[in-house]
Amino acid sequence: MSDPDASHGPSPPSDDGRERHPERRPTLDPSLSFRRRTSGLAVAAVVLSLGGPWLGLFLAPRNAPAREKVLPLLAIASAALALSIIASIRIGLARKRLAGLDASIVSVLISVGVLLLGVPFFYNVSVSLNTAECRSDLEQIGSAFQMYFGEWEGLPLADRWSDSLLRDFYDASIFVCPEAPKARSGYAMNSALSGVSAATMMNKPGLDKTVLLFESDLGWNGAGGPEALVKRPRHAGRDVFVFADGSVRILERKDEAGLIWRP
Repeated sequence: MSDPDASHGPSPPSDDGRERHPERRPTLDPSLSFRRRTSGLAVAAVVLSLGGPWLGLFLAPRNAPAREKVLPLLAIASAALALSIIASIRIGLARKRLAGLDASIVSVLISVGVLLLGVPFFYNVSVSLNTAECRSDLEQIGSAFQMYFGEWEGLPLADRWSDSLLRDFYDASIFVCPEAPKARSGYAMNSALSGVSAATMMNKPGLDKTVLLFESDLGWNGAGGPEALVKRPRHAGRDVFVFADGSVRILERKDEAGLIWRP
């Protein structure tokens, strides 16, 4: 049997006398014969890292300690960072079958920036706002003490001071410290000033250093001395006090040694 390919013989010569060769089509690299798809994890990481801070601020509870306000932002930024790292690893293992490595790297940088800069900044802002609110509330309570003092010519009894002053406010929410929102009252009266008359009070020296009201966990109508002061300062290492002269000050623990508790 004859060879079928041999029956065709040599290729006929071209017009210029050279032998013609069959046309060869270019072959494609199999690794380039498909279109790379973008990693869904990388896309999700970018969206979460960009929108997460705003979502965290939106989800932050309004009436809560500063440390609880930053928890949504911390959780979302951590999730975005984890997604970014997982996406980068999957893209690297896919051997060029997945795209989106640049996006995942950008997401990593954004998430790290939010964790290192955004969370501490938001925490400090929350502490400042809660401290300002606490001070404002105590200034109003201090004014109520002054009105009571002028009307009854003396201070209320320490074991019922909250009840005595409640009539001057629309509701009892003013007695709630922003850093201790679960307690009905976050403050206590200095029991050494219980029922002190106006005549006695006016003759006592150092009223601007004599503690009248302080932060405590004793609750409604709480009263006591320095032992009843909150164990851990609520406002970034500082306590808020109302003094017998009506002034309100925020002090660090190292500056509280000169306060007068028993005039």
